[in-house]
Amino acid sequence: MTTLASCIREILGVDPPAELTSERQLDGWLKGRNLGLVRPADPALFEWPGHWIAQLSDGEHVVMFGVPSGPVFGSGAGKISEALVLCPLDLQRGWSDPYRAELAIGRVEAIVVADEREAAVRLVEHATVTADGITGDRYGRGEGTFSSPEASGVALTIVSAEALAATGVTAQEARRSIVTSGIELEGLIGREFAIGQVRCRAVRLAEPCAHLQRLGRPGMLRSLVHRGGIRVDVLTPGAIAVGDPVTPG
Repeated sequence: MTTLASCIREILGVDPPAELTSERQLDGWLKGRNLGLVRPADPALFEWPGHWIAQLSDGEHVVMFGVPSGPVFGSGAGKISEALVLCPLDLQRGWSDPYRAELAIGRVEAIVVADEREAAVRLVEHATVTADGITGDRYGRGEGTFSSPEASGVALTIVSAEALAATGVTAQEARRSIVTSGIELEGLIGREFAIGQVRCRAVRLAEPCAHLQRLGRPGMLRSLVHRGGIRVDVLTPGAIAVGDPVTPG
């Protein structure tokens, strides 16, 4: 049976990791490449001159193309139940594999935690980080607003001090786990790196949302678009502290 992952591979020419099987997991992987899955409202009538993915009633996925659209990859016999279109999140960037440029070593400027979902945040000088996130933080307990056992990139969020200074947003308002300086965070996407003793992998951008603005102040969402930092998985737990190096590779 043709899967969603195989259809994505057919369109992009890039293999999603084999362990990513659910749509939510694949969507997280795509976001690291500046892509997202969009669902048209009426899949049975949807047409698109380029490639798109049809989910069939028998559970198979096929790649469709053209107007009128026909299958070009996969051969399921079911009726179309969902349509999925790969779209860039930032039209000016297009889609690409993660950047591989050489990056300078950065520095941890702040560590930010909140005891409960939507609670006020506080700054701490040091913390213990597990695979789930910062010990004592709502995400470290799996109780954050966007916590999910299937989702990637929810353990830590990192934003640069340079982006906060440029937008006038404070570390407390941004509600990201860690604030760094001296390193281009976007260039870490898809790469492993270290924060002090903690080994991490940057998954995708941490774009702002209306929920963040509701907890902060008007105008925050617009000012942080493409400046909201990155979402990170923790590979090796350990301790972090303000002043620790952020080391690529």
